[in-house]
Amino acid sequence: MNASLPIELVANKNIHFNQINEGNLVMIKLGYAQTDITPKIPMPLIGFNRTDNTSRGVLKPLAAQVSIWESKDCQCLITIDSIGFKKELADILRIKVSNILEVPFDKVML
Repeated sequence: MNASLPIELVANKNIHFNQINEGNLVMIKLGYAQTDITPKIPMPLIGFNRTDNTSRGVLKPLAAQVSIWESKDCQCLITIDSIGFKKELADILRIKVSNILEVPFDKVML
């Protein structure tokens, strides 16, 4: 899996935004983007007990999704169809996205 894909979604401004404003309520700006992260070649699998732990095709495509919302401040939620995403890699991704969005690290959730 290419962990830089969610970063590219944010950095390339591929986020589609809508604004919600009802009467005296606070305006919220919402954005969302998605990209396919399905491997093109067979990959090692996690959690299978067989001699060949390699994928044998694609049942359903995998995705990385980014959702950003702004009201008084900006926050970001990233979802990635992956098992075994290590904390070290997650922290690197959160730091890069927080730098791009110019928001604190704790405003980026993975």
